Amino acid sequence: MVAAAQAYNAYQNANVYEGMDPNRLILMLYEGALRHLDFSKEGILTGDVQKRGEHLGRVIAIVAELNASLDSKVNDEPIEFLRGLYHAIILDLPKVAVTNDVSIIDRAHKYLSFLCEIWKKSVIGEDCKENQKEDSKMDVVPGRTVERNAYEHLPPRLPPPPPHTSPPTPPTSPTRNL
Repeated sequence: MVAAAQAYNAYQNANVYEGMDPNRLILMLYEGALRHLDFSKEGILTGDVQKRGEHLGRVIAIVAELNASLDSKVNDEPIEFLRGLYHAIILDLPKVAVTNDVSIIDRAHKYLSFLCEIWKKSVIGEDCKENQKEDSKMDVVPGRTVERNAYEHLPPRLPPPPPHTSPPTPPTSPTRNL
């Protein structure tokens, strides 16, 4: 009984993310995925198979967690886009373990980096250039509400096509009986 209580207390004390701003946690996931992609690429370039594999596994786990963090009740276009992108990354990254294709890592890095910058600007409210100095000095602001549109930098959507109308029917002439 005492051992179970000690284990529970150790777990509670080790949970450093308890009470942290969820928006900050998402940012940390993006940054962690980018860092592990860099380590995985380094493992490929140096021929370190273990390093490549360990970090690829971590990136896949992080992207899976990002995907799981999307609200399953929301099915709007941006959420569906993110689901598709995360799914594509999760399917592509294991190929690197067989092919050592760095372009797959570069592509995943490009997409995740772009999403990370959008998150920093639109949700966290930080300027990306300031953020590059030192991420560890960022303050957590619990309970912050997001008022900006995370997709305002994207090109506007095309207008919907006009409703389908049937071509005008030609005037009918009296029919002749033959």
